[in-house]
Order: sequence, then structure tokens, then C-alpha cells
Amino acid sequence: LEEGQLWGWAIRIDGQWAAISLGLTSQDNVFSLLSIYNSDFHKFSPGSTLLMLELQQAVAEKKTCFRLGPGASFQKNRWQTHTQQTHTLLIPNPRSIRGRLLAAYY
Repeated sequence: LEEGQLWGWAIRIDGQWAAISLGLTSQDNVFSLLSIYNSDFHKFSPGSTLLMLELQQAVAEKKTCFRLGPGASFQKNRWQTHTQQTHTLLIPNPRSIRGRLLAAYY
């Protein structure tokens, strides 16, 4: 990746995957993109443990921002210091009717 690196973590318990997380790093930021947790290990809190390990690594690498990605979860609520609203704008094909109307309007 030109702009950053793949960020990946996993926890195994008794040879089985308990939690997996993938993301990207860029400059001083970590962008968490996907987290998967095995509900069979819920009592061990693998998601919270994995996020804690990721945050420790981000601090060790002197990252200044760890973006937890979309959606709410217990793990995110436990570790976040604040939330920030994110908006997504999908830009239509400029050759479509919708795209031409948008271009004419703006």
C-alpha cells in the first residue's frame, strides 16, 4: 500500500480464532475497518482484549488518532474518549441523468 500499511491482529484461544481485526495505518493514524469476534468466547472478552492490544501498539508507534470505524459496539464504547459524526457522500456517474442534474445544480 502506498499511503500506509495493513494493520492486522488476531487472538486464538485453545487453537480457535476468538477475535480478528483488520485496518490500515497512515502517518499518525490507525483506521480500523473490520472486527470479527467468535461468540463462543464471549466470557473471555476477546474483542475488548484485542482492541486494548491494538491501542497499546498504536501508542507504542506514536499514533495520534485511532479511528474505530463505523457502527457501535461494547468494545468501542469502553475505550473511546469521544465520538465524531461521519458522513458518506456517494457521487453519481457524471454521465447519468442524476449526475448531470447534480452538475447543473452546483
